[in-house]
Amino acid sequence: MWDPATEGEFLLKIWIKKQGIEILPGGRVGAEVAVYNKRPGRNPGDLTGPADATYFLDGGQGTQEWQERQLPVALNHDVACVLFTVVGEKFRGSVWFEDPQFPGVDGRNSLPPLAPSQSHAPFRNWLGENLSEKEWPKFKLTLKGKEFFLGKLYQPVYSWPAAEVDLPIDVLRPGENELTIQLVSDYYEALAFNLRGLEWLRVPDGDLEILACPKLVEAGKPFSTLVKTRAPGMRARVSSTLPSGQPKSNIRPLKSDLIFPDPGMHFVTFQAGSAGPGATLIFHFADEESQVAVDRVVDRPEDGVLVGTGDSLYVPAEAESFRRFHAWYLHNSLGNSIVYRPIYRWGGSRVLDPETWKETVRFAEAAGLKYSLILDGREMPGTDGNPPDDWLAGPLFRGAQTHEHDGEYDYWGVYRRWPEEELFHSVYERFPARGRAGNLGDPRLWGGRAMEPIFFDPHRAHNMHDAAAYFVENIRRELPMADRHSGPSTLFKYFFQAGYKWLAAETMYGPHEIILGALRGASHAHGMEQFGTHIAAQWSTTPHDDPWAFRRYFLALATPYIHGAEHIYMEDGLWHMEEGYTAHDRFSPAAQGHMKVHQNFYQFTRAHSRRGRLRVPVGFLQGQYDGWDCFQRRKVWGQEGLEWDFAEPEKSWDLLKVFFPRSVLDSIYREPCPHEPVGFFSGTPFGPADIVPVEASAETLSKYTILIFLGWNTADAQQVERLRNYVHGGGHLILALPHLSTEVDRKKAPLPLMTSQTQQLLGLELRGLRASTGTYVPHHPADQPMADALRGQKMQLGDVRLHSALPRVVDSAGTPVVIACELGKGRVTFVNAPLYPADSAVEAVYQGLLQEAGQQTLARERDSLWVKGTDDVSFAVYDWDREAGEPATHTVYLLNVNWWSDAPWPSEAKLLWQDVEIPLNITRGEIHMVTTSGDWGVWTQDNETDVISLHSQARRVDVNLQGQGQTQLKILYRPAAHGGAPLRLCGESSQGPLSVDALDVPGLWQTTVKLQGPEQLHFFVCKVENYGRPGDLSIGVN
Repeated sequence: MWDPATEGEFLLKIWIKKQGIEILPGGRVGAEVAVYNKRPGRNPGDLTGPADATYFLDGGQGTQEWQERQLPVALNHDVACVLFTVVGEKFRGSVWFEDPQFPGVDGRNSLPPLAPSQSHAPFRNWLGENLSEKEWPKFKLTLKGKEFFLGKLYQPVYSWPAAEVDLPIDVLRPGENELTIQLVSDYYEALAFNLRGLEWLRVPDGDLEILACPKLVEAGKPFSTLVKTRAPGMRARVSSTLPSGQPKSNIRPLKSDLIFPDPGMHFVTFQAGSAGPGATLIFHFADEESQVAVDRVVDRPEDGVLVGTGDSLYVPAEAESFRRFHAWYLHNSLGNSIVYRPIYRWGGSRVLDPETWKETVRFAEAAGLKYSLILDGREMPGTDGNPPDDWLAGPLFRGAQTHEHDGEYDYWGVYRRWPEEELFHSVYERFPARGRAGNLGDPRLWGGRAMEPIFFDPHRAHNMHDAAAYFVENIRRELPMADRHSGPSTLFKYFFQAGYKWLAAETMYGPHEIILGALRGASHAHGMEQFGTHIAAQWSTTPHDDPWAFRRYFLALATPYIHGAEHIYMEDGLWHMEEGYTAHDRFSPAAQGHMKVHQNFYQFTRAHSRRGRLRVPVGFLQGQYDGWDCFQRRKVWGQEGLEWDFAEPEKSWDLLKVFFPRSVLDSIYREPCPHEPVGFFSGTPFGPADIVPVEASAETLSKYTILIFLGWNTADAQQVERLRNYVHGGGHLILALPHLSTEVDRKKAPLPLMTSQTQQLLGLELRGLRASTGTYVPHHPADQPMADALRGQKMQLGDVRLHSALPRVVDSAGTPVVIACELGKGRVTFVNAPLYPADSAVEAVYQGLLQEAGQQTLARERDSLWVKGTDDVSFAVYDWDREAGEPATHTVYLLNVNWWSDAPWPSEAKLLWQDVEIPLNITRGEIHMVTTSGDWGVWTQDNETDVISLHSQARRVDVNLQGQGQTQLKILYRPAAHGGAPLRLCGESSQGPLSVDALDVPGLWQTTVKLQGPEQLHFFVCKVENYGRPGDLSIGVN
């Protein structure tokens, strides 16, 4: 900061020595003085935007011994602060700077010495960028006295980082080979290093190596294999063969004779034919050949599901490192998408090389990988690492995205900056235009010498309206960088309000089903059908190599899949996995265990199509200005003051546990993680539910059969009108009196909006409040449990005059507590108390209403097909597109979320199929699928078999499916679940009759089939005259 009492012309003095300096185009070497004037509303330390005056002392080119250089700088009373920068950009050679001085009118130097730190005035330390050498030690490697490597090897932030160096094959000799490793760092006070271990990584020898080939390919589509050649001008002939007994290959190369002019990686394209067995692909070259197998050709309608990882953050963004990473990525079949995220601390990315990114785009397009970019840059060297969108442009580029702005401006709370950090944050704010780095805060907040907030002002908001608007303002300020975002909170609707176009939920920190419900509800309300999950499996639990961690990772992948996510990717953890600076490289049990789960899941998504649309009949309304984020239970909207404490409006969201009984509605970190339920995953007794913005359109609201208010809401006339239309059209709305309040001040009592629309909605007139008697009676015996739950509770109630509404529970004076009102085709259930649902006086009543809503959902949805889940079984039902005259087809996905038990006990759910219930034993570690049409269903028993279609008639069904190898199927026939005249199930395949065995569960049979691609099976039932024969089922049909 500049002393406002000082003005005049001052001299910057600095000593410079240079040797062989060559300044490249766009470069400079010297010292810069940037002057920032006072501006209304601007913090004195704010360095964002252009300076008001800039002076530069040019160091020049060439060679020169030490010489003092001077630069005159004019300052006056309007100056707020001055930034001194010693700079060398885009140059060759060596330059030294020493003894900077900027004397004031009293002759005292205003600048500290050029040293890492000085304690006299910690807020006036120099800040170095790209000057640190400690993480770039220099090594020299020799084998049998012959040098084969000399250079710097980056050491990332985690413990025991490994560096890889190529050993030329011609250096090795038979017998003993003595390896010498020397640390030859030559920077000032170079650090020593401990050598912890040495490993040899072997790759195949030869002129041509097949690096990657997909195991499953799609019928009728081209696909690519990745090969590497090690000699120029290589020629190869490519062919394909089927297993013995097959008439001809179903896969052919687009070009049989190939020439590879240059050594390196190349894609070779093949064309897949119809669905069926795979083929062996053979590369003939010189006197050698290499082979690789494609397991299957699948008939797979496109469902848009993308799988991948963001492990590239551990890899420096330079060409050769990316080539190795890409080869590893494809070789291990990690997905059909890839997420790039250049970061200095983990990967050493600090150079923005256009050729590297051009090659990366070419690679992704040739491999058929959809790709995206997460912007980072949390250290100054990494702020130059984010490529601009036009470098990445292409048909497969999904766009750039930012990450955790919901933490930055809400749930992280009030981060405060120490005085000595002021320069870092001020200078850092200048960088987004340079490299699109992630924002580190709001410079308008800084200044002075006390600790101050970095990201947002915790005293800015005076009410809930202000707080929500301030959050939207902050995240909207980040939009120029990217309109895609990922984060773990439930504040998704506010990102859409700010203008974001695509969102992902960061998972493994909280209750998955609830967070996904919030993301799905907000996305659909804003017309965004696609959304994703960013799985941070490495951060929330330890140890990473615990087999139970692998079970959790499977659920972290499978849960968003059945809940409708389109892009499912791991943040990182397969190339490397670290948390708390611990290190697990790609060869470790931790990374290998997670990789196996990831590969199996990706294989599943390639073997199946997610057909139809997810049916979600229940929505929980996220009120206007609601600041519940499901990630912390301290403050609302990050604001300070008692009125912002986490209170009843936010606690009311805990009632979601009625629908998600094992969920913990908070951030979840378990280090180490016990083998017990901790809240990550929950069964869904009544099915999935969305968290729906109350601002949603009438069309969106009409898609839900039940809508329920829980947390904060500030009502307005337009909102009430949409809700009135929703109910009139057939919906069921559950709410309490605070949800109709127009109040925005948390300190004030609810102020109900009583308009004519509100009176129509509730079927009553609210005239004020009155005290309850504390004694309650039901209007009907069925509501006695609610009256019992209220016993002894004294509270304020609405003084109401009922019009079309009817009371369900009243106090002894006749004042209604729970009210029902029919309106048009729908109805309203209203808790007539100025208390949020979490208030102890009404919490049990509201829980009972939610249980009632859940039971109503089971009763209603079973008319087509539904499931009665458990605490340990979650499910989702997808309704297929229906042809005219065809019976409805559905697929049910079921997951056993019990990852913690030692014994793999199955959990029983019940398939609710119109008038029957069929028990299903759901084992863990797999996605169970039951596909039904008409009266028939097929339950596949492995992750390879996919039901393509069912064509059902009264007592017969034709099943089209595909798979590989021997598999078991369970066949369901709904009428047989009633009992009555005994039935027998018969079946046949293209290979002949099938052996079909009755199970203990009525309506359920089992058979074993051998599949080699697509197959059509036929099943039919007939009455049994003689009981007890093998294959007979002694039950009947009504």
